[in-house]
Amino acid sequence: MALLREMHRWHVLVGHFGLMIGASRKKFIGDITRQKEPKNRVFGTAAVVTSSIASGAHIVRGTVQRPQYYG
Repeated sequence: MALLREMHRWHVLVGHFGLMIGASRKKFIGDITRQKEPKNRVFGTAAVVTSSIASGAHIVRGTVQRPQYYG
């Protein structure tokens, strides 16, 4: 979380290479959302991706192939 929180500072280190984020269904998202099953972390992943883009991420890596719904 600290890396994501301070992402705006990474631009100085990476220069013109850009930033890539790969947050797809990671454990820290499950810890925050209290979702033990990775398949239930899609909305948390979407929030991390959105925040990363807003903070300046250039590339987003993900593995979600279809929409997920809580039922």
